[in-house]
Amino acid sequence: MSLIVMKFGGECTARPKTIPVLVQQQIAEGHQVALVVSALAGDTDRLFSQMKDAGIEDRHTVADHVAKGEQNAAVLVARVLSDAGIPAQPWRARKFAIPAEGDPVYATVDMEKFCARGEQLLNELFSTNTLPVIAGYQGLNSEGKTVLLGRGGSDTSAVAIGCAIRADYVDFRKNGTNGIHTADPRLVPEARTIPRISYELMQAFAACGAKILAPDSLSIAKQESMALHVSGFSPEARQSTLVTVSDEIPAGRVIGITHRLGSSPGDPATVTTIGKELRLETAGAMAQILAEKDISVIGEPSRSDSAAGIGSITVAISPDCLKRAVSELHQAFIPR
Repeated sequence: MSLIVMKFGGECTARPKTIPVLVQQQIAEGHQVALVVSALAGDTDRLFSQMKDAGIEDRHTVADHVAKGEQNAAVLVARVLSDAGIPAQPWRARKFAIPAEGDPVYATVDMEKFCARGEQLLNELFSTNTLPVIAGYQGLNSEGKTVLLGRGGSDTSAVAIGCAIRADYVDFRKNGTNGIHTADPRLVPEARTIPRISYELMQAFAACGAKILAPDSLSIAKQESMALHVSGFSPEARQSTLVTVSDEIPAGRVIGITHRLGSSPGDPATVTTIGKELRLETAGAMAQILAEKDISVIGEPSRSDSAAGIGSITVAISPDCLKRAVSELHQAFIPR
């Protein structure tokens, strides 16, 4: 029997009736399952706005209030699962107690302390023979106060929990995607799913604008060698991506195109090619491809290379040209 942690994001928890079908598929395959959930789509921003509109700046008060989004989602999903014949129980920050320190809104998980409680946590989670539905994004500091784990913190908590209870892998279910794609499928419908990708390459994707997995979750997964499985929010989903220690992606080839909008309307957007040991001429090729399509590059391309040999080359363009630029670069660099 495999032990897996399933993570459902906000767009998934907002459509909770699909969740029991996906969970039952895993149970039918003989897996033992724990769930981690995000707040319903839009709830986190709404709760932060309530604090801002009320003029409340105390970070602990903000954290307590915003954490209700995930807590409510856990109650909702547990009820939907139970009504579907899968007995489930919601778990909140004070009940599960992920240890985290630092800024109350951007705290860091203490993985050494958390993993030391792993066996105890595992026993507690499954002692009542109900499926645990854990509120993500939150933990407790050494003073027993609720803290948040920063944006994307539900991803971070899911990976941290998976590592602590020694799950076989963490299963991320994402609405509107079938894994990690060679480009954003909303901009490039023909973008392909990457079957297997290393932690280092996935970190480069996240750093350059891809929002599939939170950067902190990838750091923990890499540190603890926790496999991550990314697939769609559909019972019929067949494609997926495994994020793990190594991949079979050859050096010198662009593996993906990412993008990022500017911080303010009208600011330049950026488009980035990512791969292993990218050649110097890739930057010139990017500029030439865009120029031939009357897409002007703003300034000079910037290059970044990691110690692991992961390379990225970024160009700035007008945001009005973003979709066309991503599509043209994808067509030029990603083999069909």
